[in-house]
Amino acid sequence: MAGMRPHDVFRLTSAADPRVSPDGATVAYVVAWVDEESREPRSAIWAVPVDGSTEPRRLTFGPKRDATPRWSPDGRWLAFTSVRDGDVAQLYVSPVDAPGEARRLTDLQEDVHAPVWAPDGSRIAFTARDHDPDDDVDEPARRPPRRIDRLQYRLDKEGWTARRTYHVWTVGLRDGDRLGPHDDVGHLPRAVVGR
Repeated sequence: MAGMRPHDVFRLTSAADPRVSPDGATVAYVVAWVDEESREPRSAIWAVPVDGSTEPRRLTFGPKRDATPRWSPDGRWLAFTSVRDGDVAQLYVSPVDAPGEARRLTDLQEDVHAPVWAPDGSRIAFTARDHDPDDDVDEPARRPPRRIDRLQYRLDKEGWTARRTYHVWTVGLRDGDRLGPHDDVGHLPRAVVGR
């Protein structure tokens, strides 16, 4: 039996973030893999009946990374984050009965995190950080110096935390109107916001 070879990494997939629909009949989850051509991570949202009566079906078809599936209270919509245009994760919604017809709800300069539906299904709350305009300067040597006045000023996979506070935002499902930031939550752990 041959062992695993480096090229086999492109055949590996993982499943994460399972979310049961409000009626308890379906599970939405994220399938992730590494794209062989671009060598970049990719992910999509899939769904499968809890009783296993049918095969899993793909619900999202973004070109890069779709993640954090969240069912609407009535089970008709799925909210999720997606990296499609550029490298920033935006908030999308898609009708569950017509997968692939996703509608973008945000246009922010920083990633959307931890979407949570309002109980009546009319709005979605999420967190996003302030954008530091100094990060837009392409040449790092031309960026102004940063004044650091706290011990934890940078985090793995987060980058600089100074001047980049998380806020809670809300957006309307139907009209796409965005309100916020509502509260200055500081560096609130995502798990707390996402409950």
